[in-house]
Amino acid sequence: MIQKTVLCDEVLEVLRRDLAGNLHILGYLEHQPEAEILAYDGDISRGVIVKELTDEDGEHEWTGIMLATSDEAFLRAFWEGLPAGHKYFLPLRREAFEKLVEMTVAAVKWQTWCKVFVYNTAEKLCFADDEAFAHDVLTAVDVPVVESFWEYHHDDIHLEIAESIEKRPSSCVRIGGELAAWCLVGEDGSLGPVYVREEHRRKGLGYLVAARVMKKELAAGKTPFVHINDDNEQSLSLIKKFPQMIYSHDAVWFGLLDLHGN
Repeated sequence: MIQKTVLCDEVLEVLRRDLAGNLHILGYLEHQPEAEILAYDGDISRGVIVKELTDEDGEHEWTGIMLATSDEAFLRAFWEGLPAGHKYFLPLRREAFEKLVEMTVAAVKWQTWCKVFVYNTAEKLCFADDEAFAHDVLTAVDVPVVESFWEYHHDDIHLEIAESIEKRPSSCVRIGGELAAWCLVGEDGSLGPVYVREEHRRKGLGYLVAARVMKKELAAGKTPFVHINDDNEQSLSLIKKFPQMIYSHDAVWFGLLDLHGN
């Protein structure tokens, strides 16, 4: 039987068993401690499933799901209890995804593969900060500009960007009073996106804003990590400039067909 539980030390301990695989869940729970956490028969040691918070009126179309369990009984019970409607799953390790699809015969509607890079905490972040490009941070007035260059749009993207800017570290460079490059920290604690406007590329600005955000994260005791889509050649090239960011594993974002086959 699936039961709701609350964020506690035991949940955090279970998530830290696979730290690299669950950093995004730990990050999400840090920012959204009221998110719904599920356990099987009240036994947290078997893993947990975390569901994104939805709108208070319950009418939000999408529900993001984060899996941190390989317990087959738990997964089957959760799967059988999924209500109709669109669902999407946040980055899941390749092995876990393949096991889940095989076990449940899930009807996957879409999938986006990415590579996960995690900061090697045994390494020191050393970079030559370019004082020619003054450090600045994003503010509320920057939200429309950042949103206009956002690759993945959804109904709440404006609020999501505003919350990231207000509550989490950011870095940007302004040239001539205009935003030229920026980096944020997502709701799940991951780095990004990093964006450099076309006319300001090939100046090292992407590296600069990413390094400045990583420095802030490390100073706060956080472990920087990032999900980079397999086809994002620019970001994959950028991450190679940080020898401290070690490739961890392949993961997949995916969505399911609803119970009516849509």
